[in-house]
Amino acid sequence: MAISEALLKQKIEYAKLQYEKLLVLPVDNKVAAAEHLKQMDVPMISFNLEVSELLKDVKTKFRPVRADNEVKDILNRYSEYEIIGITDFEVLFSPSLKLEPISYFNSRSRNQVIILVWPDTIDGDALVYAEPGHSEYQKIKIDRNQIIYQ
Repeated sequence: MAISEALLKQKIEYAKLQYEKLLVLPVDNKVAAAEHLKQMDVPMISFNLEVSELLKDVKTKFRPVRADNEVKDILNRYSEYEIIGITDFEVLFSPSLKLEPISYFNSRSRNQVIILVWPDTIDGDALVYAEPGHSEYQKIKIDRNQIIYQ
């Protein structure tokens, strides 16, 4: 499914007026979506490889604090941008990290528009990550206006 640049721009302008500026872009092909956002000069952040690399030698009991610090550090590198995109963040759902990535991104979006490239499903006004019964399963309610429906 092609991403409508006009719709994206409309949602971004709407988000700029909100207190929390998180937008969710549900996609079948996150690579294509990330490329499209890059063409719009939106810097893209990928967490999986960097966070996994940084945590591989950290003892399990110290991972939550270290992961939280690393996510903050990564996002701080992009703080001068008005809009950023986030893709490849599945590692943040790991139960051992004790993070709530959507809540975290939502609160961080008070200072800039964050477009979250969502690779999983949406059920009404909820983001669904993983399948029920899976250790990483989460169902997170969000404002429907934050979802960029194609």
